[in-house]
Amino acid sequence: MSASRVLGATVTVAEAGGRLTAPAKHHQASEGPCCAKTQALESSRVLGRTRAAAQPLPSAGVSRDPVVNGPTLIGCRVDWLEVAFQLDVSGETREQLATQVAVAEVAGAAEFEVAGLLLRLKRSRTTSVVYLENADLSARVDEAGAGGWPLVVQLRAVYLATHPIEDAITLVRRVARGFGEVHRERLRRIDVAADFTGFALAASDIACVRSRAGSKAFLPEAKDNDGARPALRLYSNAQQEVTGITVGAGGDVMARIYDKSAELAAPGREAKRAIEEARWRALGWDGSDVTRYESQFRGAALAEFKLRDDCLDRLPSMLDGLWQYGADWVRLVVPDSATRSERLKLDSRWAAVKAVTFTHEAAALSRSRKYRGGITARQAVGGLLTHSAARGELPRVQHITPDGEIVEAREFAASGSDAEAELLLRQVVAELAGAAAKGAAAEFADQLIRQHGARRALQVFADQVLARRARASSVDDATSGGES
Repeated sequence: MSASRVLGATVTVAEAGGRLTAPAKHHQASEGPCCAKTQALESSRVLGRTRAAAQPLPSAGVSRDPVVNGPTLIGCRVDWLEVAFQLDVSGETREQLATQVAVAEVAGAAEFEVAGLLLRLKRSRTTSVVYLENADLSARVDEAGAGGWPLVVQLRAVYLATHPIEDAITLVRRVARGFGEVHRERLRRIDVAADFTGFALAASDIACVRSRAGSKAFLPEAKDNDGARPALRLYSNAQQEVTGITVGAGGDVMARIYDKSAELAAPGREAKRAIEEARWRALGWDGSDVTRYESQFRGAALAEFKLRDDCLDRLPSMLDGLWQYGADWVRLVVPDSATRSERLKLDSRWAAVKAVTFTHEAAALSRSRKYRGGITARQAVGGLLTHSAARGELPRVQHITPDGEIVEAREFAASGSDAEAELLLRQVVAELAGAAAKGAAAEFADQLIRQHGARRALQVFADQVLARRARASSVDDATSGGES
């Protein structure tokens, strides 16, 4: 379906294909008229809404008109930023890539330096495509890629949570210019998200959703949707508690409402949870459950908003406009409050979403080494002990008294003091993990030598160490040392 495309007009995303199309009839949102001008909208005139020039803008990330007895905003930020670059890869960079790809073929990964940044180059089954990553970003290099966009850079959510949006833009450009001469920039995807307390989700909320993507729902108990891609998806946990709703999955505009606290409680999210909670505490978080609403924009939708090509300099001033568009694109309403959909009263939770003035907020903390990902200390020690137990080399935890009496750990813990128990715990963890590490290290070295020979094995191991260091590196290391 083809149609003229108008900024601020009501648009729908077809369930099949997800393309933006302008409907024949424009419905005004009950909260106020939408701006329908096609020119680029600047800071005082943003997507989907026009502010009076004399009206002062609220401070970053606050509610314009906080909802009484409604959800409380505790932060908002860009949660995904992906940019493609049309550029000419320099001959020196191409040669360096080829060399390190060969190293990765043997070692599994290699260190790659670009623009003064260390990245891990991962071994790939496709020789024409190179994947790079560190603690801040991931990148894909494909000189044979369709459309002449050989480099795609995606910033990690943890980086975005700890840096201003201007720094994020500077970083993706720094990476691109390190590869060669840049001709064009293309915003591939951006997600804007806000976090709230007092925003509980329930299974009945599926009946409250109104969206330009449609209203067909995928419920947890549905066994077969015949391959169709429903506009709404409802997610729940093992206790059948609703944890999220996705609207317009697979389209150029997509929305998610989900239990952020539950997501961060999942294993492996410790570093991200620490940073998110630091942000929330700085904004008055009371420790209660947090719900996130986020809007995702990509492809044709960004082109509609004139935010796709060579637009990064304008992006910071356009974030609130994207947020307001997403808050209009999907709504939670009171289902029986009117007979016509456009006149339905907003649910108080969605009134809080609409009230947000969106400005990217970064956490007021530095990126320390404990926020770099990788396995946790619990996983590292647990893995070593499991390996030692499998080899039959893991002893029981016991305490030997000065008189030579052997006391089992459980008995010692029941009869000793906290200080004595702590001392013994630290001692036995260090001894058992240390012994397990020595055994595992010797076995690993033997395997490398058998596979490569001693001299080559030493080179391979050194390359693996460099690659691991690169994966954990960050642009912050240049200023903070990354050791805190």
